Amino acid sequence: MILEYFQKHEALIKENLNLCNDPRNVDAIHNLRLSVKRLRVVHRLTMMVTGDRFDGGAEMQEINALFKRAGSLRDVQVLIALCDNMPDVPETMLSGFRDILERRESKRRKKFEDRLRIFDQAVLDSYGAGLEKALADVAEGKATVMAETLIAIFLGDIRSIYHGSEDEERLHKIRTRLKEINYLNNIFNESLPVEDHLHITADRLRETGELAGTWHDHLVFEQQLDKYLRDFPAPVRNDEMPELIARLEEKKVDLLQEYSCILLNEIRI
Repeated sequence: MILEYFQKHEALIKENLNLCNDPRNVDAIHNLRLSVKRLRVVHRLTMMVTGDRFDGGAEMQEINALFKRAGSLRDVQVLIALCDNMPDVPETMLSGFRDILERRESKRRKKFEDRLRIFDQAVLDSYGAGLEKALADVAEGKATVMAETLIAIFLGDIRSIYHGSEDEERLHKIRTRLKEINYLNNIFNESLPVEDHLHITADRLRETGELAGTWHDHLVFEQQLDKYLRDFPAPVRNDEMPELIARLEEKKVDLLQEYSCILLNEIRI
């Protein structure tokens, strides 16, 4: 199962690497990152299953370098999309902010393209060959046991992160762990006993990840817009900006409360 899952996302990565050459294809950047996130879970699981006999570190380093540049670009593309889909907000109100985001996107696009240009897709083939060799004598039952162990590790991380500080950003780190559990379950065709560990179904786990993602997008958007107002104190229609900030804050708080309730009352961290 692990090898087949890798091969599926290897193909998707190669497809999206080609699509990423089109600057207008923002979905390709997003889909590329999603598949790499899944490969990172495959890597961690394989290291556990094989007792660290698998050595794909060099290949993952190359993949992660591209992933990092894609992430920087994706972050600003999300903010631009939020600008364009802000309900009941005149286009002129956010035009100055959007111009800044577009300039930032252009710079990050260039850095991503520089990394994309030197990325050798043979790295994926090399990683896959090593993975196949390492997993050749691994029983499916052992892989399943290790996967459940990894769920327990991720859940331990979630509890430690949540109770280790009161920093709001820690909830984004928790979202990352929840999504990793979801990807892990995907590897095994959603047959892992997720509910035994998290007290929520796989569907609820996905919903929680999406909710946490929406919350974080609003958090970052509000932070960046607030910075824009400090840097440029007299933007177009500045008198209406405080109302928009207040609306964003209210939406963010509502999402945060719902997300926190799931963590505390359903997952019981």
